[in-house]
Amino acid sequence: MVSGQARAMVYATGMRTEFGKIAHLTQTAGEPSSPLQREIARLSRIVAALATSMGVAMFFIGEALGLGAEKPDPGVMSRPPRARSERLLSWGLIARAYLFLGALEAAASMAMFFFVLDAAGRRGGLVARSCVRGRDVAAGGSAQGVAAPGCAVKRKLGEQ
Repeated sequence: MVSGQARAMVYATGMRTEFGKIAHLTQTAGEPSSPLQREIARLSRIVAALATSMGVAMFFIGEALGLGAEKPDPGVMSRPPRARSERLLSWGLIARAYLFLGALEAAASMAMFFFVLDAAGRRGGLVARSCVRGRDVAAGGSAQGVAAPGCAVKRKLGEQ
C-alpha cells in the first residue's frame, strides 16, 4: 500500500501476540542435558551416597570399638573428679585412637574405595601413564605442564 487510509484494531501487544508467545517458548525451553552431564550427575549422587554411608558406618564402628574396648568401672561415680593438673588425653589414648582405630577405619575406607573402583569396571594397581611435554609420566607424579598434542595420537597408534 502506497497511500490511503486504513483502520486497525489492536488485539494484543508485546508478549500477548503470537510472536510474543513464540519468544516466551524459546526463552523458557530448557536445553537437554548431554550424556556427559547425566553421567557426572549420576556419579555425583553415587559419591555423595557412598561418602554419607561411609561416614555413618565409621561413626558406628568407632562407637562400637570404643564401647567394646572400655571396661566398665562400677565405682566411677563414687570417685572424686580428676586433678586440674591431670591431662585429659594420655599418650596411650592417642596411640589407640590413631594407630589402632585409625588404621581400622583407613583399611575399611580403602576396601570400599577398591570395591567401588572394581564395580565401575576399573582395575586398581595398574600404573596409568600420560605424556607431558613429550615424556611419559606415571599418573600421580609431579610433572608440571600441559600434555603434548601428539600423546593421544601416539597412544592410539600403540606407540609409547
